Amino acid sequence: MHDAENQGTPTGEAWDNLILEVELSAAIELSSRTLEITATFEDGSELTRSYRIFSVPDFEEIWLRNEEACIASFEEGAPAYEPEQLYAL
Repeated sequence: MHDAENQGTPTGEAWDNLILEVELSAAIELSSRTLEITATFEDGSELTRSYRIFSVPDFEEIWLRNEEACIASFEEGAPAYEPEQLYAL
């Protein structure tokens, strides 16, 4: 997790693993909840819908591809990539 040259400093790979673990934990937490949205119309009536946000089945692979594309785009000086979708309703 740490490189020998900078003892105590996490390597890039360690940071990537940590960030991925945080993202996976957030995805699990998010998918365990229900989002409830209520719209109020001009006549005062209301309509409520419930939604569940869930991560796509291959979340980890897509997240890694998005991360690589972001880094590559940044290194090329044009951070304009289109990330793949990680979540759905």
